[in-house]
Amino acid sequence: MEGFSKALASTFYPLTPSEGLREYQKYQIVGNEHLHSTLQYLETENMADEKVLLKEVVVLASVKQEVWVSRRTLAVGILILTMVLVASPVLILLLRHTVTTIQVGV
Repeated sequence: MEGFSKALASTFYPLTPSEGLREYQKYQIVGNEHLHSTLQYLETENMADEKVLLKEVVVLASVKQEVWVSRRTLAVGILILTMVLVASPVLILLLRHTVTTIQVGV
């Protein structure tokens, strides 16, 4: 902004018309460079925000997948435990019957 204000002031108080025009062009170039660098900074800042948002989306998707896998593993564990709890009394009864049969035969 300072470059633009100097360029404007130089147009009102030039030493000669050609010097005033050169000063105006010089400050206009400097002002445009500052504006361009500010725009680049803002674009970079916007990209950083989008990058953070993208990371959050990726992390959220990863967390959802990990939670689903852990729930599936928990369900398989509960299924196996239930099968063992149901099968163990049956196995104990079969073992008793086998031991009784062997003892009667001896």
